[in-house]
Amino acid sequence: MSLPDIYPNSVGDEAVDDFQPIIKTYTDPTNSLNIYLHGLAAMFKQVDDIARDGANGEPGWSQVFDLARAKTEWLPWTGQLTGYVVPIQPAGQSLAAYDAEQRVNITKFSTWRRGTVGMLIDILKKQLNPPQRVLITERYGGDPWQIRAWVYQADIKTSTAEITKAAQDAKFAGLLFTFSILTIDNSYDVVNAKQATYQAAQTAYTVYDTMYKAP
Repeated sequence: MSLPDIYPNSVGDEAVDDFQPIIKTYTDPTNSLNIYLHGLAAMFKQVDDIARDGANGEPGWSQVFDLARAKTEWLPWTGQLTGYVVPIQPAGQSLAAYDAEQRVNITKFSTWRRGTVGMLIDILKKQLNPPQRVLITERYGGDPWQIRAWVYQADIKTSTAEITKAAQDAKFAGLLFTFSILTIDNSYDVVNAKQATYQAAQTAYTVYDTMYKAP
């Protein structure tokens, strides 16, 4: 496979077309001129890629705004539009996995979602292994200014310190936020996390044995 096949380059293709009269006259048996022209055109490739209109007439610059069309190397620009800082690709992650993860994160961690319960859950889940259990109770105890969140110790992927910091950094302004870590599945803390009041627990569990086995 030739270099132009591996690295598609429209500017190089056009240059080869322009040089066809010379190639036909003097021939290019080793394909050297083809490679040379594509090599020169590679310097203009990134600008050409982003400026060239799409197959359906889409303006070239619009690719930066479109997650479905933006190239991997352009994702940091796209991330700026939503307030998400796209990190450098980790050494142990494939380009395909990195690309797929960041396209999701640009939407998931958009600053337009800041201050929402959904954003808090996604931030905490990023620190957890499956099943990524996160419990959130707004208006805890009937207080409109109280919100509480719990995760399970067994699910933590990073560390207690890191997930606690992530939770506090995502705290909603103006609310009293309590973040806790559950160490065992069947405990009063779990019941307390899922049922904010005694009346709610009494309604949910008709007998104590049910509450103990599946809090």
